[in-house]
Amino acid sequence: MSEVLVIGGGAAGLAASIAAARAGKKVTLLEASGKTGAKILASGGGKCNYTNLSVCPGSYYDENKGFIEPLLDNFGAYDAIDFFESIGVYPSIKNGFVYPRSEEAATVLSALLRECEKLKVSIHTNAAVTHIESFKSGFKVFCEDYSYEADKVILAAGSPAGATGALCAYDIAKSFGHSINELSAALTGVLFSDILCSAAGIRTRAKASILTNDEILCESEGEVQLTSYGASGVPVMNISRFLGSAKEQYLVFDFIPETDEEEFDTALLSGTPLTAFFPKKLAALFDIMLMERHPKHYFVKLDGKRSFESAQVTRGGIPICEIDPLTFESKLAKGLFIAGEMLDVDGKCGGYNLHFAWASGFLAGCAAAGAEYKRTFTDADIERWKALDTGSRRSFI
Repeated sequence: MSEVLVIGGGAAGLAASIAAARAGKKVTLLEASGKTGAKILASGGGKCNYTNLSVCPGSYYDENKGFIEPLLDNFGAYDAIDFFESIGVYPSIKNGFVYPRSEEAATVLSALLRECEKLKVSIHTNAAVTHIESFKSGFKVFCEDYSYEADKVILAAGSPAGATGALCAYDIAKSFGHSINELSAALTGVLFSDILCSAAGIRTRAKASILTNDEILCESEGEVQLTSYGASGVPVMNISRFLGSAKEQYLVFDFIPETDEEEFDTALLSGTPLTAFFPKKLAALFDIMLMERHPKHYFVKLDGKRSFESAQVTRGGIPICEIDPLTFESKLAKGLFIAGEMLDVDGKCGGYNLHFAWASGFLAGCAAAGAEYKRTFTDADIERWKALDTGSRRSFI
């Protein structure tokens, strides 16, 4: 019998396993696929932006702030950096974005697995859980060929984003009385058919907004990537969560967010070429369309967004009102903890979603083990980490 059983071998599950095992508990981790940490390897373009010095409630979307604030008070960016240093991952910090010094996601996953091995966490892959039953003072967890008994269970099975999450894990949560807010892809590309698609591969700074019923729902600024299917890049991915079922939704680009329209028009009239503002391929398109469509407010009708398979995270999931924000224990089933992407929490690009996974998993692991997390880093450590920030960052999305 395991004292703590963790379902899901992703970021939250591995953090939870380590936290519970450090507290002296016997931990078993069950992963449905053939390997752990697949999404960790893919994160940040393979470089794993694992937290951000600016992580705060505003890094997540409005409905989650009351839940996020106590979480970050207990496990903030420096807690994440300290945790990873403790397992041999040292930070490289670029304008607040924190990566492993190697800038390879494999470094992060290897360190997590190495720590699990050191703590004797028993990891079983190809172990898809079918259902869970309450059993005496604990739980009985059933897979296709085996069953396990545990005092406490941590559900951290991910979401459909990236095609790694097991949808049956939501059914398990529902069997204990939990509800599921509607799931949709977030942090993904958007789909449209427009002449812009002929500039596929071009990256350029822009502000992207979603317009529905003559109302701007959201906007984000940064490096946009034009693609054969539409657009991607950080600002597009940030606003993709707001795409819904409305029949008429438009993406509005401001391709010169740092310049007002009059200044831009005056520059062109004075003979300044479009290539002074845009990459050559994009400038050629605007040269054709300028009389009809202005780069300052360029509208395209949206055909939707990319699927879960291409998404980095999921919007929706188990409502946070059903979870204790300090321990991540279910308010509906004592001894059951839920962490990571299964919860209805999603944030912006920049390491914020991975931070939520580590933080929720680690605090759930401590609570399941009956232990209290205590910080070990000092003000001197914080100053040391701040001094590492180079103040520059390439886009890895």
